[in-house]
Amino acid sequence: MQKILLKSLYLIASVKYPKARSDLRYFIRDNYYCRLNQIKYIFKDYFVRKEYKVVNYQGEFDQELRYILPFAYWHHVNGTLEKTISCKDTKEFYFFSQNHEEKYTERLWQAGYNYYEVPNMTHSNTFDYSKWLRVPLKKQYANSIVLYNKPALIIANKYNIEWDKPPVNYLDF
Repeated sequence: MQKILLKSLYLIASVKYPKARSDLRYFIRDNYYCRLNQIKYIFKDYFVRKEYKVVNYQGEFDQELRYILPFAYWHHVNGTLEKTISCKDTKEFYFFSQNHEEKYTERLWQAGYNYYEVPNMTHSNTFDYSKWLRVPLKKQYANSIVLYNKPALIIANKYNIEWDKPPVNYLDF
């Protein structure tokens, strides 16, 4: 059933975005499927509202900051977050999670593929903010020593081999 649905969603993505490269349509398809997958949680998320959601992620740090962390925070505020699981040195990002486990020692870039438990994943041109809340990191870590007069800007820069080729996706000096 999942295979048929994914093929159907790819067809929809192809019709809706005919000029998009065929490989990029897979990301659009995956995001459609991620959002459809959330339907099975409607009753738990909006009516029962008891702790059940375990957010478990080992993928790219950038995607964790953009998609996973705000999704987990939404579940925390909603009262449905049971546990968060991520990589080492992430405890401070998940300060709101009463039960956070730093299970993984390294990240896997492919972990975001075929991971349909979050409404927004992989690379997409549209986003669903219905289960997404900005994490108040600035408020959480405010102090009287380091003062922020301007909005925080996070640059997720990297310089590494990608797709078995020299770095192409980075900001140079």
